[in-house]
Amino acid sequence: MKNGKCPKCNSTEIYMKHGGLQQGYVVHVSPANTRLVTTDDYICLNCGYLEQYVPHVRIVLKDLATTWRRAAAARGESTR
Repeated sequence: MKNGKCPKCNSTEIYMKHGGLQQGYVVHVSPANTRLVTTDDYICLNCGYLEQYVPHVRIVLKDLATTWRRAAAARGESTR
């Protein structure tokens, strides 16, 4: 969607808002560490598909890899 094309319907009616639909989310990195995160939201006005991105992912979420599980691991699949 960042390229201006919807991956679901191929429309180019994509709009973006920094700060997104909500001005911030609390992300629980670990029990003792939470962060307020804003997202850049992209929406397709043709089909309504929405994607959210954390704009400063390396700075904001660098600690998540030590406390969150990879999606494949959460389903019982190998992460390697």
